[in-house]
Amino acid sequence: MSGSPQNLREWRQSAGLTQRELANLAYIARSTITHIETGLYPPTTTAASRIAKGLSRCLGRQINAWDVFPGLVKPVPEYVSEVERLRAEVAALKQQIENNNAPSLEGAIAEARDLIKSLE
Repeated sequence: MSGSPQNLREWRQSAGLTQRELANLAYIARSTITHIETGLYPPTTTAASRIAKGLSRCLGRQINAWDVFPGLVKPVPEYVSEVERLRAEVAALKQQIENNNAPSLEGAIAEARDLIKSLE
């Protein structure tokens, strides 16, 4: 396989996972992975997010659902609530930094980078 993985099977194989292992990491049924890989049905937003988180854990880098499923459309209400949640997390992190309550500057910077990546 050259370049970036183009579909779920390629992502799973690049991570060295079986369908069952990915299902366990994603907290979904193995049959769901099979159905998505074979095109029987598209992933729900929840399944796509769980799969991306499972791949992220295995690959040791941030993967989002749109990396794995580029055509996935996020429902607007879910997007709005996620933005609100992230704003609250950024505000809390900023307050920690201003009050010198952050565990470390490096840790605070890493958290901020993770939050920014989750918005992409």
